[in-house]
Amino acid sequence: MQSKSYSLSIQNMNCASCVNKIESKLKALPGVQAVSVSFAGGQGIVEIDPAKISLREVLRAVTKLGYPTQLLKTKGEEPKFSRLFLLLVARFFVSLLCSLPLIVTMFFAISVPLQIGLATVVQLFGGWPFYKGTLLGLRNKAANMDTLVALGTSTAYLYSLFVVLLNVPRAIYFETGAVLITFILLGKILEMGAKKRAYQGMKSLLMLQPKLVRVKKGDKIEEIDAGMVSGGDVFLVRPGERIPVDGVVIKGDSHVNEAMLTGESVPVHKAVDLEIFAGTVNLESLLEAKAIRVGTETVLSHIIRTVQQAQASKAPIQRLADKVTSIFVPIVLGVSLLTFFIWWAFGSNPVEGLVNAVAVLVIACPCALGLATPTVIMVACARGAKEGILIKDAAVLEIAQKIKTLLIDKTGTVTEGAISVQEVVISKNGSSESAVQMAGSLAQNSDHPASKAISRHYKEKNIALFQVEEFTAYPGKGVTGKIKGERYYLGSPLFLESARVDSTEFLPVWEKLGSMIVAFGNNARCLGFFALVDQIKPGSREVVARLHKKGIECVLISGDRKRVTSEVAASLGFDRYEAEVLPTHKSDVVEAYKKQGRITGMVGDGINDAPALAVADIGFAVGGGTDVALEAASVVLMRPSLEGVFDAIVLAGQTFRKIKQNLIFAFGYNILGIPLAAAGFLHPIIAGAAMALSSVSVVLNSLLLQKQR
Repeated sequence: MQSKSYSLSIQNMNCASCVNKIESKLKALPGVQAVSVSFAGGQGIVEIDPAKISLREVLRAVTKLGYPTQLLKTKGEEPKFSRLFLLLVARFFVSLLCSLPLIVTMFFAISVPLQIGLATVVQLFGGWPFYKGTLLGLRNKAANMDTLVALGTSTAYLYSLFVVLLNVPRAIYFETGAVLITFILLGKILEMGAKKRAYQGMKSLLMLQPKLVRVKKGDKIEEIDAGMVSGGDVFLVRPGERIPVDGVVIKGDSHVNEAMLTGESVPVHKAVDLEIFAGTVNLESLLEAKAIRVGTETVLSHIIRTVQQAQASKAPIQRLADKVTSIFVPIVLGVSLLTFFIWWAFGSNPVEGLVNAVAVLVIACPCALGLATPTVIMVACARGAKEGILIKDAAVLEIAQKIKTLLIDKTGTVTEGAISVQEVVISKNGSSESAVQMAGSLAQNSDHPASKAISRHYKEKNIALFQVEEFTAYPGKGVTGKIKGERYYLGSPLFLESARVDSTEFLPVWEKLGSMIVAFGNNARCLGFFALVDQIKPGSREVVARLHKKGIECVLISGDRKRVTSEVAASLGFDRYEAEVLPTHKSDVVEAYKKQGRITGMVGDGINDAPALAVADIGFAVGGGTDVALEAASVVLMRPSLEGVFDAIVLAGQTFRKIKQNLIFAFGYNILGIPLAAAGFLHPIIAGAAMALSSVSVVLNSLLLQKQR
């Protein structure tokens, strides 16, 4: 049986050590093939073999660890987010009100019983989440951030209580534990708010799909829930409304804003037989459409699932942070004990050793380290989706910014994939108007792309066309028919030659042209020809130049003739080209470039590009491409232009720089903070404030990615 992948929503994670605990537990279960958990996003991805383990068993295993888990939904916000946030705010304000009088004791004396009462409220009510987390950790034989906070604040509280009850002539530190808990709760509020802002990009995608749909049933129009729509239902979308499900227009003509899917601000014209997509906005007039993809099958739902999975995945650089955090808490506990014993043995005041040991416990909390990478990935994936860049895995962000060679498919990627008339050449002895009328008349009766291009060319010029009799099409060759009693031919030069049409006049010109040639003539001779080309997409030349500035070698790859491919490559400024490459050999070309030791990307849009996209270090599927190509690629570009490739590479570079900044800050904070605390230069209260601010600063730095161009 084929493996299945699920996205999970996981609650109560407090730091990176919680992530390690969950991942270790799941990896130990039979049938779990892969797992990745994101602390910042509160999400996870698990891949299982349904024959060996069920999703219910996976959910039960994580929940039993103390982290309530459920299948991640594609609608709504994080489960219980609001309730947890409000409870956290309540704990903070109660702790703050109780801590303020205790802070006064640092300057003025107040009654000791009052100090005990206030400190006890903070310790038990404000600090309860930390005790709960510690108990869960002990039950699972693991220490975490809660362990450090609970142990540090309890040490200060119990020591002070011991001094008071036994009437020992020592200083008391009730304010230390209370203020520490207050600061840490404040840090958690700020952190949760910042994480919520990082989640806004995802939430904006979730809110795009309308809840209600106007469905046409006979002569009646009913308003039903979007989840009740079935494939084949006819629905209506009024001007200004969002489209509820994917469909095909059966009546109406309008423009639709698809910026939320493609990042392209220019409205797209929609008429009969054209597709419309859930979440996009109808701008002008009423559209009547038939539903073709509903519920989780819509393009929007697919994007949401992909972004959720990418946000829960891990970049390779995060492995270093994971290794450190897996052993970090036990090391910190050891350093704290060592600090206490050294001060006890060699210091003039043993109590100072206790205070410094508490400071070590608090300053070393690994929250910032656990948030450093996931928060950046959350923001990057959501921002990318907003710009029409769909990233399937966090590893893509690390690899894409290292690309040195980029192979780009020609047709449909740098060119429009739809041929058009470049030039019309008429015989010296022929009548220009008469000749084109005959050719256009034949073309309008054919469905061949070349005929459609010719027919479109003359419709735009409003040239009158004639009725064709005895019309016959020869697939892959050309067409023939009688106009005003005389037979005419339209097709390849070989087709006219086989019909014994004299075309010697044009042979020298044909040899020089690399374009597609469609000749036309009558029984006597060739009257002229059309030079057809696949139009270059606007902006392709500029994108290639920008890629060069980033030091990326650009290679054009095509199954087209060498002459045509070389002309396109030269006109766009490509470094080199690979022409006449069979579809089955494109992946071989990619492999050859990879063997040169350079990180290699592949850009394509068709079925024949799928193997090459899968083989490349990073595969970019240009929007509008086939489902096969979109599945094989690492990055899906919803816009049908090459510019999205450059934007994706730039976004990857910005993301990786943010990750490095966060990791340097988080590691530096702990490396510098622990020695200072152990040496007695950081009071526990200051350490608590610094610890809270470190986590918030890492998240805020990640959010700056939203503002970068």
